[in-house]
Amino acid sequence: MFNNRIAASAIIINDNKVLLARYSSGKNGTSFLVGPGGGIEIEENLIQGLIREVKEETGLSISAQKMLLVEDLLSKILVSL
Repeated sequence: MFNNRIAASAIIINDNKVLLARYSSGKNGTSFLVGPGGGIEIEENLIQGLIREVKEETGLSISAQKMLLVEDLLSKILVSL
């Protein structure tokens, strides 16, 4: 049985700088950088969830401009929009 989770991440660009969030993998103290975001709640659409997650992680209030990519990790499908 799969425990599916829908998530969204933002690409935030301001003054030619990209905002990234640092996450710890929990193994050997290693970390990685990604766009801020996270899991979508059952009552949210992708845009609502993304706006909430960015606010939670960065304190920034954003508006989503464009969806760039959809990735299906279960079937290995990558769609560029």
